[in-house]
Amino acid sequence: MLTIYFGNSSKEQEKYEQFFDAHHIEYQKRLADKMGRRQLMALLAQTPDCFEILSPALLKYKRSRRFHFNQLLDLILVRPSRYLRLPIVIANDMVYAGVTLEDLRIFLPRDEKRRHYQELLSKE
Repeated sequence: MLTIYFGNSSKEQEKYEQFFDAHHIEYQKRLADKMGRRQLMALLAQTPDCFEILSPALLKYKRSRRFHFNQLLDLILVRPSRYLRLPIVIANDMVYAGVTLEDLRIFLPRDEKRRHYQELLSKE
């Protein structure tokens, strides 16, 4: 099962949900703005470099020696939809940040990918 964190865009959310439903992919949706400190810490812990899922605007804090991790968490929690690269998908303990609609195909079961590829070949 996939877990996907969304921002505030209901249109974008709807498109992603339509894709998952059309392909019978089980998912759990969560709103980033309702994320708590523990959830955020768990999400960051699943990434090799927590800055992979953060907005480029926060990169300056990566090099800062005066800015502590707890301060970074506090900043993110003020506006998660601004500071996280949403949507974020968690699948098989892997975190994918900034997933686009085109990227969603990587979550399709192998059989469905194969079937889709064969359909494309048969059209030619």
